[in-house]
Amino acid sequence: MTRELRSKPSRWFLYWAASLIVLLFLGIILAGLMIMRQGYVLRQGIVVGSSMEPHLKGPRLVWICPSCSVEQQFTLDTCVSGKPFQCQACGETDASSGLDISEIVKLGVQTRPGEKVRYGPTRLFRSQRSHDIEAGIVHASGVKRGDVVVFQDTPNSPREIKRIVGFPGERIAIENGDLFVNGERYCKTMNQTLLQSILVEGCNSSHGARKLDANSLEDRALLIQTRSERCIDNRLGSNAHDSHRIVPVEDFGVAIQLAGTEKLAGTEQLAGTEHLAGIGPMQHWIIECTLNSAFRSQLVAIALGPEGFTIESSATKIDVPLKTGSTDSPWIVVTMVDGFLLVGTPTTEWMRIPLEARDANVEAKDGNCRSVVGIECKSGVLRVENVLVFRDIFYRGQLDSPTQEWDAEDGIVLLGDNVSASTDSRDRWPVRPNLSIIKGIVIEPNNPIENLVQQR
Repeated sequence: MTRELRSKPSRWFLYWAASLIVLLFLGIILAGLMIMRQGYVLRQGIVVGSSMEPHLKGPRLVWICPSCSVEQQFTLDTCVSGKPFQCQACGETDASSGLDISEIVKLGVQTRPGEKVRYGPTRLFRSQRSHDIEAGIVHASGVKRGDVVVFQDTPNSPREIKRIVGFPGERIAIENGDLFVNGERYCKTMNQTLLQSILVEGCNSSHGARKLDANSLEDRALLIQTRSERCIDNRLGSNAHDSHRIVPVEDFGVAIQLAGTEKLAGTEQLAGTEHLAGIGPMQHWIIECTLNSAFRSQLVAIALGPEGFTIESSATKIDVPLKTGSTDSPWIVVTMVDGFLLVGTPTTEWMRIPLEARDANVEAKDGNCRSVVGIECKSGVLRVENVLVFRDIFYRGQLDSPTQEWDAEDGIVLLGDNVSASTDSRDRWPVRPNLSIIKGIVIEPNNPIENLVQQR
């Protein structure tokens, strides 16, 4: 009779197996941490199209007008073969510029690549916006209306950039340039307005500090108007050949950068040594800002005294306390947008009053707008560093219709700022894409006025 003997595994084998299991476990944990970290890391890309012009610049063609020698840049997406360019400065058309766009680089015409853009994954913004999500201001995904998002249709398709305007279950409409959500006009804040505004190209702005003196007939007023037309319209200067019908725009405004104040001869400085955002001792002055659109004229009087700003309009008057030592940018912004008149700084909204509704049947005034923006000093002396006239995005529907309406259903609605060159929810997707295609949200500047300054 025999007995079977079983050998025991050696200690070396047990230690080796245990070490292998521990290393494998640590590797899994490390890989998981790396994947999680990637979800919070900022990324960078290059803009390859012009659908978000001029907010995000895509590839451009550099063209020099043979008549006035002014260099201009046109988006490659809007250049049409065989169609000559028209100069934005002098208005002359160059018959020799009707080139074949596919051959344009071979002919030595200079082009410039799109700009670099930074964006963060949605989970990063979801973490940063947790309080707004709980308050119902931001969607549970971390994406909010008006965000510029990076998305990808399929795993093999290139990533693109658009602005998100509609979420699942909403009904979105375009009516005469504005957005409506579930039947109500979408009203932006001052910050949102500036972040997506378009600088009016061809406007005459003050170069260097300009003194406005209430006692001087020559220096008391500053009038700004477009070069080619008397009223602001929906054309975009960087579009070589715009495919959309040109119509007047009534949502526009002005940003005024204060360079400082000067004391009037024979007068005393008002009590206090307060400073307006570091631009110098505060003096008493009053300016009137006039926004003259094709449909209405809006007057705003802004007075600065020892107690702060006083803002008057035809509907209301408000006193705005002046915070000494403020880090706020020395800009005053006055704009008509989404049915309201907004007054404030780029980061602080001082006043919002509803505009009188205009009759939809009234045609735009033709040739009666002597100036688009007027700034007149009524009292005191003020120095102005910069004046930027801008307009809101003016959306057009499919086939250039002034209206369009559709349901987001279970998906989202994406639109491009450059309406003429954007293929988006207006005519692109038979079935609405869902939130899963969004790969990130573009990082916006901390000071929204930078959007306009960079466009210049």
